Amino acid sequence: MGEKIEVYRQINQSQEKLTYYIIALCVTAIGFSIIQSNDLTLTCYLIPLGIAVLSWSISVFYGIKSLKNRTNLQFENYELLRVEEGSHEVLDGNIQLIKPASKILNDNISSIQRKASFHTAIQHVLFYFGITAYLFWHILKMYHNTITS
Repeated sequence: MGEKIEVYRQINQSQEKLTYYIIALCVTAIGFSIIQSNDLTLTCYLIPLGIAVLSWSISVFYGIKSLKNRTNLQFENYELLRVEEGSHEVLDGNIQLIKPASKILNDNISSIQRKASFHTAIQHVLFYFGITAYLFWHILKMYHNTITS
């Protein structure tokens, strides 16, 4: 059982690190975009850049939601362990409540896992969409500079 817990812990840490890494990349990309567009006049050529910044911003939001879900998941798992060993205060010494309480907690865990997976997937999609929009803006900017030179 100890090996399974260690593998679970390592997987969870890897997922959290990836989420934090993507959040950091998005925030850095937003800052870089602001620096890149600081001296530009407002034109329709900036629309793809605005889409990229918006996409990265929403990606950060979903990344934070994913991390919150993972924290909730750890808490629910802890509560489940306490219920299954019979030490949770909600049982009040009644062993017959272990099975229904475990069912409720398992349902909660499944729901939180689905939410966390969804939020992580949205975070990744928006991160890559932001990169694509930024590259499109950069090519458009190069084209605009070429025709106006």
